[in-house]
Amino acid sequence: RKAHSVDIRVVHKEEDLILRLRDNCVPFNPSEHLQIIQPEDPSRLITGISTNHIPLANGSWGTESDLFKVHSRYWCNTTFYNSAFTAKEKDRIIRVTNTNPNNPNSGIQGGPDSKDYVFFLSYEEMQKYMTTATSKKCGMTSAARSELNGNSDYLWWLRSPGKYRVNAMYVSGKTGTVSWNGSDVGHKLGYRPCMWIRIGK
Repeated sequence: RKAHSVDIRVVHKEEDLILRLRDNCVPFNPSEHLQIIQPEDPSRLITGISTNHIPLANGSWGTESDLFKVHSRYWCNTTFYNSAFTAKEKDRIIRVTNTNPNNPNSGIQGGPDSKDYVFFLSYEEMQKYMTTATSKKCGMTSAARSELNGNSDYLWWLRSPGKYRVNAMYVSGKTGTVSWNGSDVGHKLGYRPCMWIRIGK
């Protein structure tokens, strides 16, 4: 067993599968993460962040939301996945195909489907599995608390796009309310990694 502390909440169960969500937020800012990414990070060549566009590693141009998706998926499926679980624990984590619906209000596109072991909830998944404001609330890690600078609320990301291309939706950990407009993905909000786990033998 690895020496780590991950507070986990079971948010859904069906037959021999359960959906588990980290129950305390860790702060994450994609812009800052550029300074500490590992050499194998697929987004290591992304530079020149602006509110309008960024040059991507493949030579095309994208927005800050592209940076957010690349880094958040890398962090979930590589950094967190490899550091938090043993090989035996990983055997129970199921790689799933996630759809990424558009923002239900603004219509901003959510992007192509993705295959993930660990992921952030979409707005639709959150509404399905966390049906009350209380169920959407969460605590914080000590690291996240130390970076609040007196702010009593703590927000956590969804993977769904916000009102504009530079935004992603978020949830208030204090009240359980959801922001359809979202926040600029360059802001430091909480990460709550989620995964499907096979139970039983």
